Amino acid sequence: MNKPVKKHILVTASTFPTFLDGDATPAFIYELTKRLTNNFNVTVLVPYSSGCTPVEFRDGMEIIRFKYWPGKRLLANGAILPNIKQNKGLLLQLPFFFIFQLFAISKICRNNNIDLINAHWIIPQASGINVRYL
Repeated sequence: MNKPVKKHILVTASTFPTFLDGDATPAFIYELTKRLTNNFNVTVLVPYSSGCTPVEFRDGMEIIRFKYWPGKRLLANGAILPNIKQNKGLLLQLPFFFIFQLFAISKICRNNNIDLINAHWIIPQASGINVRYL
């Protein structure tokens, strides 16, 4: 008997655990995506954080971290809104964050058979992307 082929879902988020010691980033997106692997092939696109690898495989999902700014003081190290409240200069990174994330989403959609995008944040990162919906 043939096993049904899983649909491929791309999950985008602005915060995601780094899995490094001392990381206090909330893990709700990680927990959601981990559960999605039961029914989907899951690719997660999140911003790069210092000390992380650009691509890793964990708990049945591919995690891709896109770079958007040089240096170690990054807008998305932890939660973005509290970081901006603490340092208004980080607002300069915001347009680059969106542009480089859009490029990364586009590349992933071109190179993979993405069936669905699940976007998280105050502004959905996937707006304007044309993907076949389930």
